[in-house]
Amino acid sequence: MMCGLCKKGVEEVDHLFCTCMEAWVVWVKTIKWWGMEVVMPNTVKGVAEMFIYGIGSLVGKKMGACIFLVTAWYLWYRRNVLVFQREEDIKEQLLELIQVKTHFWVRNKVAGCAFSLVQWQSNLRECARELKWYKKSLKIFNQQQKCLQSSS
Repeated sequence: MMCGLCKKGVEEVDHLFCTCMEAWVVWVKTIKWWGMEVVMPNTVKGVAEMFIYGIGSLVGKKMGACIFLVTAWYLWYRRNVLVFQREEDIKEQLLELIQVKTHFWVRNKVAGCAFSLVQWQSNLRECARELKWYKKSLKIFNQQQKCLQSSS
């Protein structure tokens, strides 16, 4: 079966979520929202690890996992809209949908989360620094760095 997003590649998991140019553009926009640039992995496992352990080491694994899951879900949703429903394409709204959904999740799941959607969309890393689990992740990261420095 051909990819429901690009109509060029064979629709398999790693293509649909990683190597498909349509998916790749969404991941890159999401990563730029973090204020970062990275080399994109070509497997779903690699992308998940990048969000949870790579980017997550800067802003917290929970936030990394949240944004990975929401982005993957919206890629799948867009694919299904294009393949089954033949509705208007949501391509141009994907980043905003990802931002709104992750903001909703974090606002409702994390104590002390008081920033607005506009703050979330415009400065994600600053918002992440305000969260309790970010501070815990940063403390662990700093402890790991000290251990590495003392052992060398």
